[in-house]
Amino acid sequence: MSKAEEIWQIVTQTISDRHSVRQFTDQAVPEKDLEEILVKASRAPSGGNLQPWTVHVISGEAKVQLENHLRQAFQNRKTEDQYPYYPSTLPTRYVKRKKRAGEQLYEALDIAKRDVKAMRRQKEENFSFFGAPAGLIFTIDKTLERGSWVDMGIFIGTVMVLAQAKGMATCPQGSFISLHNEIRKLLPIEDNQLIVCGMAIGYEDKEAPANSFRTERAPISSFTHFHRQARTGISEKIRMNGQQYISKPAYIFDGYPSSWEDFSQNIENCRSALDEQLKGKKRLALSVKDPRETIKGFLAGLGCGAEVQIHDPGWPDDLRTEIVKRVPADLYLSTLSSLNELGSSYSKVEQEDLFAPFYTGFTSGSTGRAKGFTRNQYSWLKSFECDTREFGLNDQDVIVAPGNFTHSLPLYAVIRALYEGATALFFSAFRPNRILAEMRKAKATVIYAVPTQLQALIDAAKELQPLTEVRLVLSSGAKFPDPLRSGLRTLFPNAEFAEFYGSSEQSYVAVARESEKPPSGSVGRAFGEVRISILDEAQKKQDTGKEGRIYVRSPYCFSGYADQAPLQTSSFGLHVGDVGYLDEKGFLFITGRADRMFLSSARNIHPEEIERVLTLHPEIEQAAVFGLKDEKRENRIVAVLKPLNSLSRKIVLEYCKENLAPYAIPSLLLMQNDWPLTPSGKSDLKDLEEQLNEDKLKVLS
Repeated sequence: MSKAEEIWQIVTQTISDRHSVRQFTDQAVPEKDLEEILVKASRAPSGGNLQPWTVHVISGEAKVQLENHLRQAFQNRKTEDQYPYYPSTLPTRYVKRKKRAGEQLYEALDIAKRDVKAMRRQKEENFSFFGAPAGLIFTIDKTLERGSWVDMGIFIGTVMVLAQAKGMATCPQGSFISLHNEIRKLLPIEDNQLIVCGMAIGYEDKEAPANSFRTERAPISSFTHFHRQARTGISEKIRMNGQQYISKPAYIFDGYPSSWEDFSQNIENCRSALDEQLKGKKRLALSVKDPRETIKGFLAGLGCGAEVQIHDPGWPDDLRTEIVKRVPADLYLSTLSSLNELGSSYSKVEQEDLFAPFYTGFTSGSTGRAKGFTRNQYSWLKSFECDTREFGLNDQDVIVAPGNFTHSLPLYAVIRALYEGATALFFSAFRPNRILAEMRKAKATVIYAVPTQLQALIDAAKELQPLTEVRLVLSSGAKFPDPLRSGLRTLFPNAEFAEFYGSSEQSYVAVARESEKPPSGSVGRAFGEVRISILDEAQKKQDTGKEGRIYVRSPYCFSGYADQAPLQTSSFGLHVGDVGYLDEKGFLFITGRADRMFLSSARNIHPEEIERVLTLHPEIEQAAVFGLKDEKRENRIVAVLKPLNSLSRKIVLEYCKENLAPYAIPSLLLMQNDWPLTPSGKSDLKDLEEQLNEDKLKVLS
């Protein structure tokens, strides 16, 4: 055995043997050994050689005094975390690991799951360093940033490995941050120092039940990604799928399948011809009626390195002119027929720039003018990775996108299916009966849809057999009304239902999976790598349960507005106008939009909260709330309703009195059976407000 192999064996065995020990013998630890461990550990690397660590070593009478004081403080519940050890929203996979570690400890100690007193007694053992003869308190300068915290972690880890090599045992303890004020009463810790954690150090009691288990470790495949090649871009991955899947349907359009081989060749021909027309220019606008041509043109443009704008061929001329003026393109195509004729050969796709703009879509403009929003491929690829982890999308799926590709959700769904090597199912028009028939025929497994589309499918399927192959229903765009969920379960009895909250700018922010039983009224927990912060107007983080502006930081966010409109950003991420709060478990609640809020009788009124309550009534299909100028109350609260069946003012007011605060009850109830929707299926609030101001709505009697 070589010297290197011998060292490798010793080091790896030392690291493997290290574990957190929660009961020690009373054997004293020589102070010279502690000094030697800390001297050697100080060789740990640190950025700029800052060596940001400070260590307080406690033993003897000082340790006894500190333990007694901390135990008493814990019993008197004088705890206050100096910093949040865990984020307010802990992703599911971490929650499971944390829960399992606790279960293993309590099982070893024979503590029942609901024995709260015994659990608290065990937690109290932290403050006597689990009986270790010595304890360490690690602190860091408050002014230092995250890089120095990384260095601190490396140093602490090195201390533990060196202690293990010395025949000692350790247990790092974050619990000390909750009694930082009490520790300062007995230890001379400077005000500019923040307590990072403590550590018990001594000799393991190998017979103790608390030391009888080892926490589980995730397999390397769950946390390691080997990047042997550059991340594959969308265009190149779909080209590769064409070579792999060949005769399998890439998509089924109105019942007619197109094989991967044919589809891939069509894109290659189109890309070759498009490259000639673009002549190195980058901005391509598509306003194509045939959805198949939209997908082909989108992918061909992407293969040319273009930024593709998707225009709605149904836009009125004045809107089209206004958008083209604000967001110009180098090449504007309303048909791809000329490209089909010109295209003949395929040349290899160049390495795709994943951070360059590749797609510009347009918001629905439900409360104002439509905005062009631009994305890079990286944001979509990160979303692909996350929803694979979240929902297990795979190449065996048949993914349904019933919407118009001028909206980002159905476009995303189809590209997502093609990227995965799955089969996409889409249509020339939204005809619920036909869609259901094609879903049944194709054995569809996943559907992306907005609530109005799902409701139309439910209504059309009342006399039909359920679609048992569907395993996943993904809804986005608006909150799905609770009274309609039973219809969803009847139509898709084997499917999990998940709702997304997000925006064109922020993409997916939160997900509410029915299987996770999110609290009523919540839009779900943070999706994937999303970090949600609630801030007040002074950019200060709000406490749990307190309302504020929602800021989102995630890799899924857009690149910016196509016309360079300003963004509301901070170090906490992007704010698009939504207001809400996080509960203690990290579930997000939306209370409204800052730009829709109005005052009534000196109260802040969030229309969305009232709308949510109103649409929970079984006879109300849609609701929109506005403020109507009023001299006495600043604004009068007005609710516009679309009833499902018979509805009276008396019934609605009685319902409001039971479910709304008195100040939030609408004083005027209006009715509109012909409910206006934006092309993306949202309530057209701008249209409704115009009808209200022009006195075109009927009073509910």
